[in-house]
Amino acid sequence: MLTIAVATVLILVSDGLVWYFGLARYPALHTVILLLVWAAILLVPLRALFQPLILHYGGMSADDTHGSARFATDAEARTLTGDAGLLIGRNCKSGKLLRYPGSAHLLTIAPTRSGKGVGTIIPNLLKYPFAVVCIDPKGENARIAARQRGQSAPVHVLDLFGITGLPPAAFNPLDRIDPDGLDVADNCMTLADALVHDAHGQQSEAYWNEEAKALIAGLLMHIVASEPSATRTLTTLRDHLKLAPAGFAGPLERMQQTGGLIGRAANRQLGKSDREAAGVLSSAQRHTHFLDSPRMTATLSPIMPLVIRRCPMGMETGRSSPSGIRWPARPVPVHAFPVSADR
Repeated sequence: MLTIAVATVLILVSDGLVWYFGLARYPALHTVILLLVWAAILLVPLRALFQPLILHYGGMSADDTHGSARFATDAEARTLTGDAGLLIGRNCKSGKLLRYPGSAHLLTIAPTRSGKGVGTIIPNLLKYPFAVVCIDPKGENARIAARQRGQSAPVHVLDLFGITGLPPAAFNPLDRIDPDGLDVADNCMTLADALVHDAHGQQSEAYWNEEAKALIAGLLMHIVASEPSATRTLTTLRDHLKLAPAGFAGPLERMQQTGGLIGRAANRQLGKSDREAAGVLSSAQRHTHFLDSPRMTATLSPIMPLVIRRCPMGMETGRSSPSGIRWPARPVPVHAFPVSADR
């Protein structure tokens, strides 16, 4: 009814304009105007009729004001039925498993206890043939998948709190930093940046945090360059930072004698006033307080080195290796150390 009313109004308006401007004397022009009006009248219901198809298959006029997510078409689903890639679901029509073989990031969002682990994480841990780094707060993934993955490659479980019942591994991030390499400063600064947590909205702490990062990075370079493998750990970093101000002068003096990047890091700290230097040291101590935990010390020890290839911080793993790493952990008030692996 609305379409008929609109059509009637358009016809009356067009006829009125034709008579008003005297275009009735030109029948051909009058006819063209009427044809254009009728074409517009027909396009309105046709556009409304085909709107669902346009939105489903996409197009220049697809409405994405509130997002563009939609169900995949049959043609798109057929491209995900190969044997390679991450398992993302099952085609409800054909029953075939769907795998994503691309390089884009994947994100699964669902409420708590709705099946994210059972439906996505565990199947991929059991079937994905390449290296996996899995953050596993409850240890469930490690308990279920470690045995099967362990049949084809080593599985390393970093279990600070012993919640999995599996043999724990250890990871020393300083093991693979080459003191003679060109990336030693960048690697140590990356690790220092991970250790010092920049809390959002605390601009007053920005200076102290940045200076604490510089001090920690310098100490890390010194530890990597001068300490034997048994003490080339973050525990040694914490031992240095816990020294009294008078005792802390010793490591700084040795760093000065080393020269180069390590010496410049020591000069940066020694060039500050006593009060400012004490503030920087206090900030570095505060951010590394979690290293006093015996559980953390055991996990970061070099006794059971975990070696992962071609990743930041000298970590080694590869797409050709199905080795897996899992971090079961309960919530602890520390900044997470970012670990990545080649896909």
